Amino acid sequence: MLDLFPKIRCSYLGSGSAIQLEIRAQLLGVANGVEAQYAELRDELFPVTTQKAIKETTLGIETKFKKSRVLFELSAEMENVWKTGMAELQRLLDAEGLTEEVRRRQARTMSGPAAAEALRALVSMGETPRELCPGLERLAQCIEEEGDAQSGFESFLGVKGLEITSEVPQSDLKDVANFFMLARQEASSLERELGTHSGDIQSLVRKLNPYQCPGFSLRVAVKRARARHPKQAEAGDWIDDDHLVFAPYANIAIVDKRTIDFAQQEVRRDVALVRPGAAKGLRKAGTLEQLDHIVADLVR
Repeated sequence: MLDLFPKIRCSYLGSGSAIQLEIRAQLLGVANGVEAQYAELRDELFPVTTQKAIKETTLGIETKFKKSRVLFELSAEMENVWKTGMAELQRLLDAEGLTEEVRRRQARTMSGPAAAEALRALVSMGETPRELCPGLERLAQCIEEEGDAQSGFESFLGVKGLEITSEVPQSDLKDVANFFMLARQEASSLERELGTHSGDIQSLVRKLNPYQCPGFSLRVAVKRARARHPKQAEAGDWIDDDHLVFAPYANIAIVDKRTIDFAQQEVRRDVALVRPGAAKGLRKAGTLEQLDHIVADLVR
């Protein structure tokens, strides 16, 4: 099948490195007052290679992949415990008419000291896993310093004061926080490359919109849909999520039916949270024959 194509391209990057390239493109766009040129990332994400190189690399990463699979399985177990608890909490909140918007408003008016005291009281009950206690104490400190629960939580995650913060669904906050952590690192790297220490590029970080990044927005959209779905998480979900970061830069990306359904669902739900066109290359192929047809259509 590979012989049908004049060139073979393959990405050896992890999803984090791919997102960093998107961040860099957006930072440069904001700095120059122009639209980020994401399409130009394709050559960096998918350099030209050979069948032999792909085979050698695949054999070399097989052991690492098996080790990663164990971590993915543990992550799936933790996700399912979290999902069960959050589903019950959401049911109770919905019954009381407490939508996400209402909860955010209430969190803004909740006294910082009172919220911090309640959080520490919860930890002191002794049922919180020991490894989480330092983080929860840090969260309590942020809430006290900021004066209300929502601002404290945003400060704890590193997303307070960003232009996009008020638009971010609660379920995305962790991924968005990670995006901006990478963005600050990338801004520092750009400043070193350009030989400037003025902080001008670092000051642009607050203006970034992660949902304008094709790979990031598609990945987090499917994660958001999957979190709402009652089906238990599986180890393969994490692999699928990382796969999606590269999908907008490929002519086609083969994924399973659930992933396509989730992506299309989120595009319909809120177009502002998925980069336009990010999901257009997604295809499903249950057999090699179906894959042959997809590739044949592509090369026509």
